[in-house]
Amino acid sequence: MARSLLALAKTLCFVLHVQSCTCGEAEIIGGKKVKAHSLPHMALLFNSEGEPRCGGTLLSPTWVLSAAHCFKLEIDTVRLGVVTIKNSKTDGFVQERKVAKQYKHPDYENATYLHDLCLLKLSQAVEETMAIKYLPLANTIPDPKEGTICMVAGWGFVKVDINKMSDDLMSADVTVIKRETCNLTKYNNTKYTITSDMVCAGTVDENPDVRDTCQGDSGGPLMCNGTCGEAEIIGGKKVKAHSLPHMALLFNSEGEPRCGGTLLSPTWVLTAAHCVDITMVRLGVNSIKRSQKDKSVQVQKVLMHYPHPNYDSKKLVHDLQLLKLHRAKESKNVQYLPLANVIPDPKEGTKCVVAGWGAVEIQNPETSDVLRSADVAVIERKTCNSPKYYNSKITRDMVCAGTKGKKTQDTWTGDSGGPLMCKGVQVGITSFGIANKPGVYTFLSKEHIAWIKDTMRKSEFF
Repeated sequence: MARSLLALAKTLCFVLHVQSCTCGEAEIIGGKKVKAHSLPHMALLFNSEGEPRCGGTLLSPTWVLSAAHCFKLEIDTVRLGVVTIKNSKTDGFVQERKVAKQYKHPDYENATYLHDLCLLKLSQAVEETMAIKYLPLANTIPDPKEGTICMVAGWGFVKVDINKMSDDLMSADVTVIKRETCNLTKYNNTKYTITSDMVCAGTVDENPDVRDTCQGDSGGPLMCNGTCGEAEIIGGKKVKAHSLPHMALLFNSEGEPRCGGTLLSPTWVLTAAHCVDITMVRLGVNSIKRSQKDKSVQVQKVLMHYPHPNYDSKKLVHDLQLLKLHRAKESKNVQYLPLANVIPDPKEGTKCVVAGWGAVEIQNPETSDVLRSADVAVIERKTCNSPKYYNSKITRDMVCAGTKGKKTQDTWTGDSGGPLMCKGVQVGITSFGIANKPGVYTFLSKEHIAWIKDTMRKSEFF
């Protein structure tokens, strides 16, 4: 029997309507659990009784885009930075805002789901952090062609016969299906007409790998051919095996690769302070998959964490930390990269290199299996602080770098903590970024270098 397709509202290339929950029998159907904070634009919408009901997209500090049919569910609260619904009240990364006003599209029709989109005005501005980022809309979004691979995400029902939303954020890859096919009786049963303002995506017929959205996923985004703007490592290339022997790969307590870092000495790795729950470091890694069997790879447990004492997780100032290891040995594939005593503030236009195992693109938040690098250019703080970019959030202890042209090259999810190398010297640490804007790096200023060396020296006595 043919599987049902979803009618996905096309307006602005976001999923704004889920037809009915005949989606198959899976998660966000056929999907997978999303890595924590790898989709930082996702919003979770709650009704007046505190129940999670819909998803949405954070467009700016005060605006969330969702589906108009969520309007009738009495949405009054939005949470940002949610990993699990259960822990979202106590999670320090989560920000909660009341809905000040809802704006349904004036031509929305409840019976036909035409123009099924809604804007939510938040009562207070949301601050960008490593867990929460805005996803501004493009000025023009081409109509996605049949066969285009897209990604959907949400906390929707796990199974059709279980009336309960997923505790975890889930994502799935889906394929765009042409409107003529989607309007066939076997899919829509003539209940709805798929118009030019809608997109169909999912899996068809007897494909056993059913992937779709279901109840509870309403209002969440459909991302097609979307890159993070700052990732691939965007526009980058595979690194020749072991040509960056100072690179460290950091794992959390669940054994997941989360961040990069720099091996400064036999016992110290430098990374970003927002890289939390790091318990293990692998050195000499080229391919993550092969690193468990590669005998040249060294595995080190993290003995101590030393985040900068003035680190602020909301403003991401002083975003650096030291990890104390037992003792790594230098080899052909593992080498130390000691810090310079003084690092000049890099001038605008300085050519630099970034590296990491970060996500390849926004519709695939998985880390890259192989180490990648990209060439970037320093962008002056005045430009980076303009309303077009970061609007006065960039301090003298930060460096902006990226590209201004069409060929975007930069860092993204999973690259955090890795080095920014300019003229062979580590100048910064990958900190944060926003789609289609330069990446931001913690600058290894005179004060930061003094703290690093002082911390390393004092720790030797413990």
